[in-house]
Amino acid sequence: MTNGEFDEPVMYEIDGYNRQCVEDGRDGQQIQTIVRGELLEMFLGLGADFWPPQLSNFKTLLEIYLSDGRGCIPKNKLAVVLESSIGVTRQKKVSGPECGRLVSGGAIVTSMALSSYSAANNHVAEFEAWTMYLVHLLAVAERWSVAKKYWKAEADLAVNAMFSCLARLCEELSQRSGNYVEGNSLVDKPLYRVRLTQLIGLMCVYGLWMKEADRRSEKHLEFIRSFCARNVNELLLWGEYAIPQFLAWYLFAPNVDPTARRHSVMANLIDAISEINSSRGDGGVPNPYYSPEEIWPYLLGLKSEKLGDTFTGESFTIGALVDLHVRANFKQSMKRLWPNVSKIAQRSFVPEQKWEYYLWRSERGSNLEVWPNPTQLWDTMIREAHESKGEDIPKLVKLWPVAYLSYLIVAPHRINRSGVRWLATAVN
Repeated sequence: MTNGEFDEPVMYEIDGYNRQCVEDGRDGQQIQTIVRGELLEMFLGLGADFWPPQLSNFKTLLEIYLSDGRGCIPKNKLAVVLESSIGVTRQKKVSGPECGRLVSGGAIVTSMALSSYSAANNHVAEFEAWTMYLVHLLAVAERWSVAKKYWKAEADLAVNAMFSCLARLCEELSQRSGNYVEGNSLVDKPLYRVRLTQLIGLMCVYGLWMKEADRRSEKHLEFIRSFCARNVNELLLWGEYAIPQFLAWYLFAPNVDPTARRHSVMANLIDAISEINSSRGDGGVPNPYYSPEEIWPYLLGLKSEKLGDTFTGESFTIGALVDLHVRANFKQSMKRLWPNVSKIAQRSFVPEQKWEYYLWRSERGSNLEVWPNPTQLWDTMIREAHESKGEDIPKLVKLWPVAYLSYLIVAPHRINRSGVRWLATAVN
């Protein structure tokens, strides 16, 4: 299929191949062509049926479509478009056949939104968009208990698209000879480690996926190992938004470095958050609701005043990090860290309904705050850390553990202890 026309030599080759198929008795392997005029005629025949019936935010979709495609995709806007096109928040029950139509339409909308980003080879934006499409698809399927036959094919399409985006990103990085600067190197310097932390996280997601997929590329795996080994010292805790990126590295690290280095990094993360977010700190590490785009002006020195929020005395991620460190049985390390950790409230947001966990923004739910005991029995900590049922995350995303990790990287504010414990068990 093409939106243009085939040249005469190409058509000659296709005709020759098809004749050979007939002669060999392979009629089912013949190539059928659909060119621009036929494609246009098909779309015109579909008319309004081509567009998702629930799409009510066409203006927002157009804003994304008309962007230059070189920057970050506006995930908050894309979420609004996907919620309306897939009908996630509608009150009327969605039937199986209707769900099939909605998720197919959502795929068309996602592709259209990505047009300029795909043209700019913005693989990160493509990965994020297909991840968001996947979770919105799962939201409507899980909310209305829709049978798999109505949505599984589209979900697999989204997962394959996410995998392919990471494969293309890996190929691009492997050809850059260690130079990952974007634009002016003087301006990029304060942001370099932020971006490199993200790239390490994404490459580790890709590496984990290749371990469980049948599309293993030894060339790409070798690059990821060397890429992570060379750049591990560039990992930067600029905000809790970056924690899922660290998590991806932590889970893939045994494939790069068989030593206990990943556990040292984990201890340093716990130590840093508990110290910076203590009453002795200077405002604290920004919570996972603060994206890189919101923090960049401060890293570049364009804003001198402090962020409007204070993060002292609380953290959304420290509980999950502690669980991972305890699971690795680092008792003496935790004994040293616990006095500070116990002074940090472990915060989380729990959506009212499980399916709302997939939404970029949940209007209904509870903000929870748990204070650790000043002293804690090691046996109790071990028991809690090894609980891995993942009861605080929805069930359908568990079909694709690495896709769940992808979702945490795209939407870090959805991280919770239960989900991280389940993920660590599922991946390993």
